[in-house]
Amino acid sequence: MNTTKPLAALAALFCLSTTAQAAQTCLTRDVIVQKLGDGYQEQLVGRGLQGEARLFEIFMTSDGSSWTIIQSFPTGVSCIMAAGTDWHQNDAATVFGVEG
Repeated sequence: MNTTKPLAALAALFCLSTTAQAAQTCLTRDVIVQKLGDGYQEQLVGRGLQGEARLFEIFMTSDGSSWTIIQSFPTGVSCIMAAGTDWHQNDAATVFGVEG
């Protein structure tokens, strides 16, 4: 599967810059979530808090061919932190040596 076109479209969709000092792309969380779902079939697969005011969420396709990490704030604004391809999920039980 060629993932170059979807990533290029994602970058264009969110007007991402390729410069090292690029401004983050921020929109309301509901808009980002809808665009990721409708445009890229990415769904929420995990989340975690950093401190009291930052929520990081990972969205990806069912086959892991594309993924996006967003950071959300209590104000309802979310920013795209990273996006890419070929996500590989490790089984937590295997990583931490937990038996079923």
